[in-house]
Amino acid sequence: MVSAPADWAKAMQLGVNRLQARELGAAAAAFTAAATAHPERPEAWVNLALTRLQQTDPTSAEQALNNALNKHPEYSPALSCMGDIRRSQGELEEASSWYRRALKLHPDPVALNNLATLTRTLGNSEEAEKLYLQAEKLAPRFTLPRVNRAIMQIELGRPEEAYRQLSALDSVQLSEQERDHQQSALLSVSEQKRLEQPIRFLIETADSSAFEKILRETDAKHLEIDHHALEPIIQWAQMIREKSGEFEPLQLSPLPHDWHAIEAAHMIPVVDCAEEYRALRGAHPEWKGTTLERAQTERMIPAIDLAESIHAPFSDPVRAEAYIRSIHARCTSGVDLEGLFPGHFKYTQSSSRNHPTARHVIPAKASGTFRFFVEELLARFQDPIARAALTWLALGSLHPFSDGNGRTSLVILNRNLIKSGLMPCLFTKDSGIKGKLGQAEEQAIQRNDVLPIMDAIISGQRYALTFLEALQACDGSP
Repeated sequence: MVSAPADWAKAMQLGVNRLQARELGAAAAAFTAAATAHPERPEAWVNLALTRLQQTDPTSAEQALNNALNKHPEYSPALSCMGDIRRSQGELEEASSWYRRALKLHPDPVALNNLATLTRTLGNSEEAEKLYLQAEKLAPRFTLPRVNRAIMQIELGRPEEAYRQLSALDSVQLSEQERDHQQSALLSVSEQKRLEQPIRFLIETADSSAFEKILRETDAKHLEIDHHALEPIIQWAQMIREKSGEFEPLQLSPLPHDWHAIEAAHMIPVVDCAEEYRALRGAHPEWKGTTLERAQTERMIPAIDLAESIHAPFSDPVRAEAYIRSIHARCTSGVDLEGLFPGHFKYTQSSSRNHPTARHVIPAKASGTFRFFVEELLARFQDPIARAALTWLALGSLHPFSDGNGRTSLVILNRNLIKSGLMPCLFTKDSGIKGKLGQAEEQAIQRNDVLPIMDAIISGQRYALTFLEALQACDGSP
């Protein structure tokens, strides 16, 4: 029983020691004992919340944190911790407001760094850079903001400045993780320079065979495998293999001549029914989306055309990499979005807004990890629904591109189905990435449950068939 102040302090120190040693269960037990003995003190509740968050249990983390906030609503570490919780749940704007509330009370360098990274994800790189600089000035020995600011130069399209700042860190004492990120980013700068011209040629000509030759010359240091990122994919592969016979896919029905345009309109999506599609594609198009959504939708048609023309793209891991890069280049070139590098695997670590806890691949290991997936995991699957489900989950989890992963994956998903004689998928706003499909993906990430993703694919096939029937009725066809 923890009661006296000395005992409380001892329990707190034990919790901190266990947390630093990554003994999360023991850390949680120590913080729980301290918090139960002195519930009026917020420190133990905050530490317990941070531990629960590292145990990927945001619900329990929030419950613990509320015990601190109920009695100390202006306790800045608790406000900052709530920002961490909201960020882990993908609620980025709300997370930002919690960090800002905390920083108004106390200018903490960790919170500044977290807010900078979050602001960078939300697209405000100018403010992010200022926040990193504030954190560096406040705590010069806290090196993470400096590492993050150097890496951010790559996203801003400043490779020379990125190289200068990253190289300057060679003589700075960094943590093991920070050093890994710095070295990975240096490799990224060199790889970006090597591929810049070949990818520009790829975009101009759509000649994936020439680009494939360039990829076969990739240096071994860029082909390391991120085993940590592969762990969940290996588990999903086993579970999908066990469940593959439980679903009966829909056989391919005749597709209309404008199928690629139909598919493109469902990518964002900008239509939710046959009537909306006809209004979009009619003599006087009715566009309800934003300028960015329009550009993204229009770029999908040539991307789908290109993907349809490439034979046996997954027969070889290098060809598969050239294939997905070519699709990405086609569907993202000409789209005005900061940090979007058409055809390039990401050069900096990125987070998925929809799945913030997924184990995204380390940028410098993206090529090697993807090729391993194709050769060692995907090659063992023949069942088309199983292949489609595994490919979708793997690309979503690895997140090899800085943006555009979902659209690229949907193009690949449908090409796999059509070439196997099966009905392709269409997804509405409610059933797509921001709806049922995204929820199914999250269940795989959080609970290792693959049945929802396979069910979502079958549902997408059914909706595609229903949509085409509704389109015939809309056009007055028998």
